[in-house]
Amino acid sequence: MKKFLSVILAVVMLVSVLTVTSGAVGTLIFSDDFDSSFDPQNWIQGIVCEFKWDEGNGNLYGYANAPVLQSNYMAESPKKWDKFYASVDFKIIAFDNVEGEDIPNRVGLWYRDQFENHDFYGEEIGPAYTYYVNIRTGEATLYKDHYVEYTDSNNIVQIGEINEVIASSVIPGEVIVGENAPWYNIGIRVTDGKIECYFDGEIVISAVADPDDERFGDYAVHSVDPTVGSQKSAILIFNSMNWIVLDNFKVWSEDYDQKSHADADGNGKVDLLDVTAMLKYIAKWKGIEVDTTAADMDYNGKINLWDVSLVLKLLVK
Repeated sequence: MKKFLSVILAVVMLVSVLTVTSGAVGTLIFSDDFDSSFDPQNWIQGIVCEFKWDEGNGNLYGYANAPVLQSNYMAESPKKWDKFYASVDFKIIAFDNVEGEDIPNRVGLWYRDQFENHDFYGEEIGPAYTYYVNIRTGEATLYKDHYVEYTDSNNIVQIGEINEVIASSVIPGEVIVGENAPWYNIGIRVTDGKIECYFDGEIVISAVADPDDERFGDYAVHSVDPTVGSQKSAILIFNSMNWIVLDNFKVWSEDYDQKSHADADGNGKVDLLDVTAMLKYIAKWKGIEVDTTAADMDYNGKINLWDVSLVLKLLVK
């Protein structure tokens, strides 16, 4: 076994020219791995929420149409953020519908601009942005949705609806569905006037404010608004027509960089030397030390071959 590993490591050393510069790690602001309870201080379960807590394995299961899990922005310690990187691990056990039905199988994250502004009725003012991944097709989309009151060129007050796909792409690879499905990660980064959408740590959508975009009143129609990132917002996890399992919800500061968490040997860059160190660590070679925080790519508290595979995915992008 050790001879076999030595051959692998020799090959790794020969091709170690693959390198990714390590960036800012970022600061972990909030996390919930759902391993002890469904904490009402962290989450609001509304009437459309179909997520259930499983005492046996410490995971949340969601099913049916439009279940939504919303961070508790009304708690004593409000769970809302302005500029951030948020992500959650998920796996799809089965579809909850038949292929060809009108409702797509989607997973997503939601953020609302100007969340802390309210109108006369207490409703939030500002467009909602939802990043969706269609599990069947792999299509990734960023939706902007808002009803806008504005004054037209004839000085007449009108109501306009913004319901636009402002950016789209395709995720790398496909999502495997089944009882033994692997874990995937979906993430969203919100900064000033910009929203970026991620899948398994890879950016798939980037949308920025466009000063020349068509407008309804104060709001851009086909792009994000420059006010994005200026006010703290709750975050929603969205699931449509999937039997889904959730784990490891995390919110980082806006400068979070997953690549820096792959720097297992601590030399300031990510390359196949980190893979070498991780393989030796997993094989329990004597005298081998790694930064276990950096090497734990999926944040499950363990270093294993899945973490190694995630580092390799970063290097071949």
